[in-house]
Amino acid sequence: YTDLSQSGDQISPEAGGTASITSTHFLKADNREHYTLTSLAAAKYGKFPWLHHHAWMARVSGQYVDRDISVSNYDASLSSTTSLPPGTQAYLMRGYVTGAFLGKSIANGSLEYRFPMFRIDRGSDYAPIFFKRLSGAIVTDVIGLEGYQYDVTREPKLYRRVTSWQAFGNAGAELKLDVTLGYHLEFQIILGA
Repeated sequence: YTDLSQSGDQISPEAGGTASITSTHFLKADNREHYTLTSLAAAKYGKFPWLHHHAWMARVSGQYVDRDISVSNYDASLSSTTSLPPGTQAYLMRGYVTGAFLGKSIANGSLEYRFPMFRIDRGSDYAPIFFKRLSGAIVTDVIGLEGYQYDVTREPKLYRRVTSWQAFGNAGAELKLDVTLGYHLEFQIILGA
């Protein structure tokens, strides 16, 4: 289900949401494992009525596997979801490398406050590049899982087992610059801390 609304000068959807639930049963064949994977992804967007184009986003996603499976079938966390469409199943943990968390059963959530900063609307006289606007976001992510976490705090740096739904979190800020390159290619440069 998707019901999102974004138009004009909005830097983010300001109304609506997405939701999906799936259950996939993997049958035993040859050397393949036999298990059922159930997953959920949902996001809700809203605006602050007293601030022009200031928006919030709350997102949850998760999966549950009904039995022990090999690590090769675990799902991994991502450090950014910029290339994924809204409502896509993804486990976002900004500030960690992609694959820092591997899990057979995972619960993940994010909260964001998104705000416009200023319009640039300037290009170059000599190059086909146009800078449109700068916006920001205050973000937080949390993940709980049964699986593995890539531990960079101890030597040697390696994956360590996570049992009984240990949780990890982060908080930070992002600057987003909207750019048009070559007159038609629109993209966003994101700087986060």
